[in-house]
Amino acid sequence: MAFKIANRAKQLLILELNSGKAVYLGPGQESAPVDDHETNGNAQFEKLRSRGLIETLAVDAQGEPARATPENSAPAPRRRARS
Repeated sequence: MAFKIANRAKQLLILELNSGKAVYLGPGQESAPVDDHETNGNAQFEKLRSRGLIETLAVDAQGEPARATPENSAPAPRRRARS
């Protein structure tokens, strides 16, 4: 299944995919559609997603946003306040 990666950070993010290609995303930018095999087992991708710095947006075969379903509309992780 394809999805887009959206940068929710306030800085440039560079994400290396499993194929060796890199995705450069400025604040608020979205990537071109990416296949899920490019991020399976990718520790950097999981770390950025768990911290809420990136968000995945499901897309259909033509790259258009997919309809929201319970599987692809999970709530964003909560951030903890640092003291």
